[in-house]
Amino acid sequence: MAKRKLNIDKATFDEWQQARKKVEMTQPEVAKLLFCSVDSIKGYDSGRNNIVRGLYNYFLLATNQHPDLIVYPRPEPI
Repeated sequence: MAKRKLNIDKATFDEWQQARKKVEMTQPEVAKLLFCSVDSIKGYDSGRNNIVRGLYNYFLLATNQHPDLIVYPRPEPI
């Protein structure tokens, strides 16, 4: 049985750069937000690695940049 390569959709370097330019966050701040290492963020910022689409969408949501969705804070309990 032949191994199949897993096809994971990834954001392009240009998409990532546009999103990063819109927020003033350091690499350690972005890493903490995305629950990943600073080295991963450095790879995304340099274009060495592409960020997976799900994590990219999470970044857009967390920084209020997603084109279709927004996150509302949970209401305080009564």
